[in-house]
Amino acid sequence: MMEHIPVLLEPVMAFLHVEEGGVFVDCTTGTGGHSQAILRGGADLLIGFDLDIEQLVVAQRKLLKTGGRFILVKSNYAFVDRVVKVNVDGVLIDAGVSTYQMEESRGFSFRKGGVLDMRFNRETGEKAVEFINRTDVEELAEVLKNYGDLKHPYGIARRIKENKIRDVEELTGILRRTFRREKAHKEIAKVFQALRIKVNRELENLSNGVKGAYRILKRGGRLVVITYHSGEERVVLKTASDMGFNMLTKKPLRPDKKEFEKNPRSRSAKLRAFEK
Repeated sequence: MMEHIPVLLEPVMAFLHVEEGGVFVDCTTGTGGHSQAILRGGADLLIGFDLDIEQLVVAQRKLLKTGGRFILVKSNYAFVDRVVKVNVDGVLIDAGVSTYQMEESRGFSFRKGGVLDMRFNRETGEKAVEFINRTDVEELAEVLKNYGDLKHPYGIARRIKENKIRDVEELTGILRRTFRREKAHKEIAKVFQALRIKVNRELENLSNGVKGAYRILKRGGRLVVITYHSGEERVVLKTASDMGFNMLTKKPLRPDKKEFEKNPRSRSAKLRAFEK
């Protein structure tokens, strides 16, 4: 398994003021990269959320090595304010997919074959392959447009719907024949991103997560959000403004060249920080 490299770790730690101690919530624990750094940085307690039980098992092993106090919760972070009943000092939301998930044969990446699932929680909800085969061209095109920023989404959707998709390989084959060779990888990745966001209702969860963070934060507490797609960023900015957050980052922070070279998947990451 490839090691998950926490994205934009330095600004995450700086904005959360972890060194001052306190209670922090990692809404997207994954395999525990950010959580581990938060505990080692001085947090008194870390509460971690994730829907993927397999990732939480990995995170638990990693966090036990820190010697810090932590609680891991298998739950959608959209319900963070229903679970966390104390006021906290900082909340982190990293909207990306972890390296662990990308390396699994669960449909998150077109580079890995296998079942076209894409669900973070495989115990509930609709698989990506089920959505593709039951939907119509118009709805699929809307998903590709709104969640993938794809040009000519209707034409792409029509090509996909001409076939009954069974797995990652079949969808990838259709898409390779649809896009020009020099742009194929980038455009195929956008299609997979759009389907993943749809299947997991990620934008709705992101909005509810920001609202929940506001409710559990102490006055002066910090929220840090990392997004990877323009739709995600729009949701975060609007929801944070509606809730009354004070934005600390007029412009989003991006990975520098050194970080990008270590972790190419951080390329599209944007960090925003807010204060209650």
